[in-house]
Amino acid sequence: MKRLLYWVLFSLAVCLNANAAVDISTAETKALNNVSSSLPSEYVLYRCTKAVNSVTLSNGDVMSLSSKCWVFFLDDEPYANWGHKCRYIFVSQSSGTITVKSSKTYPKDIDSWAQRKSTLKKRNSTSTNGANATGNLFGSNDLIRTDLFVNFASKEIQGPGKKYAVIISGGGSQSYNHPRYWNDCSLMYQILTRLYKYSPSNIYTYIADGTSTGLDIHGTISSPVDLDGNGTTDINGAALYNPINTCFSNLRNIMNDEDELFIFTTDHGSEDGDLVLWNNTYLSPANFANMLTGIKGSISIMMEQCFSGAFIKNLSDNGLKVSIATAARKDESSWAYGTLDYLLNEFSFHWSCAMAGYNVATNQTVNADTNNDGMVSMEEAFIYAESHDNAGEYPQYWALGGIAYGNTVDYRSISNYMSQKVGKLGQYEFLGDSYGCDFSLPEQLDLTGSLSNTTRSYTSGWVLNSKHVINTSTINYTAKGKISLKKGFKYTKGSGTRKLHAVIDHCPTLRSGNIIEYTDVIAEDIQPKVYFIDTEIEEAATITLYPNPTDGVFNILFGNEEGEKIVTITDVSGKIIYTNNFDDNSAEIDLSGNAQGVYFVRVTSNNSSVVQQIILK
Repeated sequence: MKRLLYWVLFSLAVCLNANAAVDISTAETKALNNVSSSLPSEYVLYRCTKAVNSVTLSNGDVMSLSSKCWVFFLDDEPYANWGHKCRYIFVSQSSGTITVKSSKTYPKDIDSWAQRKSTLKKRNSTSTNGANATGNLFGSNDLIRTDLFVNFASKEIQGPGKKYAVIISGGGSQSYNHPRYWNDCSLMYQILTRLYKYSPSNIYTYIADGTSTGLDIHGTISSPVDLDGNGTTDINGAALYNPINTCFSNLRNIMNDEDELFIFTTDHGSEDGDLVLWNNTYLSPANFANMLTGIKGSISIMMEQCFSGAFIKNLSDNGLKVSIATAARKDESSWAYGTLDYLLNEFSFHWSCAMAGYNVATNQTVNADTNNDGMVSMEEAFIYAESHDNAGEYPQYWALGGIAYGNTVDYRSISNYMSQKVGKLGQYEFLGDSYGCDFSLPEQLDLTGSLSNTTRSYTSGWVLNSKHVINTSTINYTAKGKISLKKGFKYTKGSGTRKLHAVIDHCPTLRSGNIIEYTDVIAEDIQPKVYFIDTEIEEAATITLYPNPTDGVFNILFGNEEGEKIVTITDVSGKIIYTNNFDDNSAEIDLSGNAQGVYFVRVTSNNSSVVQQIILK
């Protein structure tokens, strides 16, 4: 009888234990213990305040659960802009079973989650700096001072048209709308108004929830509507799709060919390349390009958000006079600037220093005017910012069309940085559909040595990245399989038959893990959407185009090419606008009637094919 009673009591205890619910405190301990061996030195842990069956992410994706769970959100890279590495830890309420899922975005309702633990550390909170003044660069609530550059000399460049600007910072939600995004916007606004003399009435700013007095910055902060401390409201509206779309529609109606538009975006991006707006809404690269279509004048764009390189392709396809600098490729995060307590973003801060000619953090002047023409161009600001950016990001730059500076027009074609800097390749990706993709060779591979008869195999894409510096312009290779070729390569003369096995292709294909063979062959000036497969080359073909730029009529000298020459001219979209055959050593061609811009002239003879650009002004 005693034995029977013992087994009854034992069975009852096991049953009760099996059905005992895991409380939220126990779940948190279990969650932290589970990831303790992989915790970074600095992280933030959030907890959903109730057990749930699913979690909706900020991008709309849903993580479904088989049973009710306590859910913990671990931000592994709190100083990176979104998206970046993070984890969701699910603890079953009934059994205590733990499941960990990786992600690159935060919960859509993160503002209602409880922050449970933070190991973030301040870096330089006691540093003093400022423009023409002493004291901290940041004031209350970690917001940047609004009295910078008050007594600085004007950097205004007198041009024939008006200057407009649009500043956008969505922030996503209050919990992840860091003060640095408002700081980025304020710093840029002060540079535009005080140094470059943009009229405040021509600057349109869309920041978080706009002029609402509700809390919209992490902590207990409502975005100040005064960006430069002069007592007036500088924010036009909330960073939402409709207000931004309306703004660009109005600019389409009021801007003319001589006007200039500068656009600055900051805050978060999504893995799909979208710019995160307020209330976890999104602006896609395609929609952004459509908003700009039809706007007259030149457009210069600086983007700080994660995955910002994704905007390059859509902008380059629409035929606008655009130059764009981005803090990151289309497949990577951008980062805050640790030297300044992460209260500004790194790339945009250095870019701002270049444009201002002054570093507000060190009280030192900055000279990014490398050609000494008295002004800092988009290209020069990019070169300075990229060279000073030490974050784990690969800034991108691309330009096409006429970028107006003062009374002159500086015509750029394809990537104006790549067209001038043969020695440093990689981050200015343009050809084919490879915009902003992560094509990189191992850092230890010595590209300045001989690569003849060498075979290497990689599991990711191939082509030089921004950290590879080439000391000679004759680094040549061929490829077995598919790789992306960048502008700057050229066919070189040499003994024997040369073969180029290559196809300009899409990113997913390039990441499939093909084998590449490097030889002493190859390349320059391979243009967009041009495909070469098993092409045999004895030596480079040479042609001369003049005048270039042209008002319409130009000449071609075919050099040493013999026999019939086929001339094909395409626009930047690949559309053929002219084709003809010639037997003489020269030809005159008239492109009058075609739109201004860059065109590609291909000359094909019996044993060669060469492409050059002609600019129609």
